[in-house]
Amino acid sequence: MFNPKEYRLPKTDFPRFDGVDPKLWKDKAEKYFRLFKVPAHMWSPFATMHFNTIASMWLQTYEAQHSVETWAELCVALDNKYGKDNYYHHMKDILQCRQTEDVSSYHTLFNEFMHKVLIHNDALDDVFFATKFMEGLKPHIRNALVLHKPRTVDAALSLALMQEELLDNNLKRYSYRAARNSVNLSSDIEKPSSSHDKGLLLVSPKRSYP
Repeated sequence: MFNPKEYRLPKTDFPRFDGVDPKLWKDKAEKYFRLFKVPAHMWSPFATMHFNTIASMWLQTYEAQHSVETWAELCVALDNKYGKDNYYHHMKDILQCRQTEDVSSYHTLFNEFMHKVLIHNDALDDVFFATKFMEGLKPHIRNALVLHKPRTVDAALSLALMQEELLDNNLKRYSYRAARNSVNLSSDIEKPSSSHDKGLLLVSPKRSYP
């Protein structure tokens, strides 16, 4: 079992609370407490020393009307104040998430929303997130994935990246052929005629008489 006394631990600052995602902050704070073996009765007063100005002002007002003596009481109060609607907003974000650039950029954004949702509801399974990920892909990439029915986001991402690379390669080949054909056509048009008295279709133009 890991024993901090046997190692020279790097200096780690306690995570500050800025009023955003209290559940995520709670997880980080508890990891800090356990890692540095902070006594449980010190968790609440120690944590509140690391609130930003707005959160500190709210806590001062809240404590004047309620008792906040334990870590559990503090976490409930923070969730009621700052986290009550977070699950709704995070779920809305993931349902509306759409690919606007490349697949990798879309996955980075989707992955962020996915983990924020899981903080509030870890019962959602891989198929749910894989389905939502595919729905947000651009149609010309999504359509190629439907028959494969990927059951995880990682599997869907792998297929989407392959489809994106295939489409990019096809576009490059098409652009190369189009450019080459354009050059050949220009050469044919600009090629000087061997006869000055013939028209465009190599037929002698009619001589007009006054």
